[in-house]
Amino acid sequence: MPLIKLEYWLKHLYKSRNWRMFMVVIIIFAGLDFIFPIKVNTQYSTVITDSDGKILHAFLNAHDKWRMQTELKEITPTLEKAIIFKEDRWFRYHFGINPIAVGRAFFNNILKRRRTSGASTITMQVVRLLYPQERTYWHKIIEMVRAIQLELHFSKDEILQMYLSLVPYGSNIEGLKSASVLYFQKSPDVLSLAEVTALTIIPNRPSSLRLGKNNTYILQERNKWLRRFAEADLFAAQDIEDALSEPLQVQRHEAPKLAPHLSYRLKTSYPDQPTIHASVRRNLQMTLEKMVQNYVNRLYGLNIHNAAVMLINNQTKQVEAYVGSADFNNPVD
Repeated sequence: MPLIKLEYWLKHLYKSRNWRMFMVVIIIFAGLDFIFPIKVNTQYSTVITDSDGKILHAFLNAHDKWRMQTELKEITPTLEKAIIFKEDRWFRYHFGINPIAVGRAFFNNILKRRRTSGASTITMQVVRLLYPQERTYWHKIIEMVRAIQLELHFSKDEILQMYLSLVPYGSNIEGLKSASVLYFQKSPDVLSLAEVTALTIIPNRPSSLRLGKNNTYILQERNKWLRRFAEADLFAAQDIEDALSEPLQVQRHEAPKLAPHLSYRLKTSYPDQPTIHASVRRNLQMTLEKMVQNYVNRLYGLNIHNAAVMLINNQTKQVEAYVGSADFNNPVD
C-alpha cells in the first residue's frame, strides 16, 4: 500500500469518533489484502508519441485489442465532470462502495424480485473490468470487498484513470483514449464537450451505441445527457448550447502507423511501458518518409531498391526523424 494513501486513511480514522471500530475494519481488510492481494496487470496497447505528445504509432495489445492507457494529464475537468456525474456522483467521497445506493438497490431488487439496479460505483466497475465474473449476488459482494481494497491501494485519480482505460466501446476497442483516437482522431484532452458526452454514454451499451454505425441514435442519446447536464448546471449554458448544435459524423479510422521501424524498436526495448515518448517530429517524419519513397522510386531502374535515413538535431542530439526503409510493408525491402 502506498505510504501516502496509508497515512491519509490512518489520519482520517484517528480523527473519527469511532476510530477503534474503523481500525478493526482496516485490520480485517489488511488481512484480506494479505491473503487475497490486489493484482493489477493490465495489458495495454503500446503507444509511441512524437515530440509534441501526439500519437505516432499504436499497436494492438497481446489479445488483439485496442486498449490505450488514458494518461492522467489527458483527463480534463470536462471529461472528469461528465463521467462522474453520469456514473458515480459520490465518487470523490465514498470508500469504494456507496452504502445508500447499495441499500436502495437491494430493496428494489427484493421488492421487484429481479435485478433492477446494481448500485455499482466507478471503483466497483473497475473491479469488474479487472476481474470479470458472472453477475451474481455473491460476486457482487466480492466486488464490493475488492473495491474497498482498490481504494486502499490507489488514489481516486488513479482509479478514474483505470476506469477510463478499460471501459468497452464495442468490437475490439477498450478505453476512452482508444475510442477517441480511432473515431475522432484526437487525444482525450482536446475533445469537445459534445465528443466527451458521446464517449461517456457508450460504455453502458457498447453494442447498440456503435460509433460509425448508429450515429443518429447516439446523437439523440448524447443530447439527452447534455440537457441533463444543463439541468444540473454542470457546464456553462453557452457550452451546452454549442455542444447540442455540434454534428456527429464519425467513422472508425486506422490507428496511426508513422515511423514503423523506430516504433517497433522502442516497443521491443520497453515492452512493459504503455506510452513511450519519442523525440521524433511528426511533420518532419512524414515529409522524410515521402522523400525516401520518391527517391527510391526514381532510382529503381538503377537497381536501387531501398534507402534509410536518420535525422539528428546537432544542437539537441535528439533524433527528429527515423526512416528505416522506403516501404515498411514491402516484404522485398
